[in-house]
Amino acid sequence: MKNKIYFLLMFLLFIMNSQLQAQMRLSGKLGGTNADSISLTYKLNGKTNEKRIPVKNGVFTITVPSDTPAMANLKLPFQGQSFDYPFFAERGNLLLRGSVENLDSIMKISITGAPTQNAFNSYIRARMSLIKQADSLDALMASGRADSTVVKPQLFKIGQMISSGLAEQYIKNNPKNYVSLHLLNLLIGSRIDYNRANALFQAIDQSLRASSAASSVKKALSVLQLSATGKPLKAFSIPDIAGRTVTLTDYKGKIVLVDFWASWCVPCRQENPNLLENYNKYHSKGFDILGISCDTDEAKWKKAVNEDRLPWKQVRDWEILKYYGLQSIPSNFLLDGNGDIMAINLRGEELTQKLDQIFSKK
Repeated sequence: MKNKIYFLLMFLLFIMNSQLQAQMRLSGKLGGTNADSISLTYKLNGKTNEKRIPVKNGVFTITVPSDTPAMANLKLPFQGQSFDYPFFAERGNLLLRGSVENLDSIMKISITGAPTQNAFNSYIRARMSLIKQADSLDALMASGRADSTVVKPQLFKIGQMISSGLAEQYIKNNPKNYVSLHLLNLLIGSRIDYNRANALFQAIDQSLRASSAASSVKKALSVLQLSATGKPLKAFSIPDIAGRTVTLTDYKGKIVLVDFWASWCVPCRQENPNLLENYNKYHSKGFDILGISCDTDEAKWKKAVNEDRLPWKQVRDWEILKYYGLQSIPSNFLLDGNGDIMAINLRGEELTQKLDQIFSKK
């Protein structure tokens, strides 16, 4: 009888301990605000949950269930509005420290205390270090204290590391970390080449690939595969800015950049001079561009085309964007003479180098 009672007590203690371990406790001291609450959004068993967290004199605490590490989000107050602060929610005690007094203080906010979040912090610090390097080189070049022909290649390499290189390096070096799944999701969202993305996914530990946390990555990969190198671009027939029908067969035999943009997209407009320079350089050799706009306002679309002096054909279409799962612009596909995808999202120096490589052989 005593043995039965003993084992029953041990079993109950085990259950209680498991329940305690399966919780995340987030507490913090947030300076620079008199807000009485903040918002937490997190995932549990694949479902999104939202909680309001009472705040008193900047101090708060909340405990929520947690199964596996997953990205969560805090909405923090700033100057009468709010901003998103993403972090990894996981079992254990997490601690937020920082202030929302100004932009500089916001950059110093941190959440620590659990392995996955601590690993994520290390990645963020490495990325911020690269951004500071790029800013320093930009300042040197702008002040005339550095030769642009020397600095620009350095900036190009740092830019590649910021956009994808650092994340790819992290994934390869940390195949068992949930941060790697998150970074791969971001890379897929930025439209890296499918073959690169799939190779990175296969490099992640099998236990993570089989977890529920990998489901969003798998779904994103299946969409990205549609734009894999060597795949034909989806056929289209769309009226251009003058009302004339444009089809993919119009570009048979040409190297063509299909550029997704909009009049309101600042990075798109900033890239247009580079597109124009490459167009003027290689158009006579068989290079062309097709602009596909996401504008809903026709007048603003036409005005932007005239202001940026874009001589190539322009159309407006949403179906191609939806088909390829494009969620942000600028985006582009470089096609060969058969209409097959050669590369995606080439901008700036990367596009110029690719075209130089292609047309030096012709």
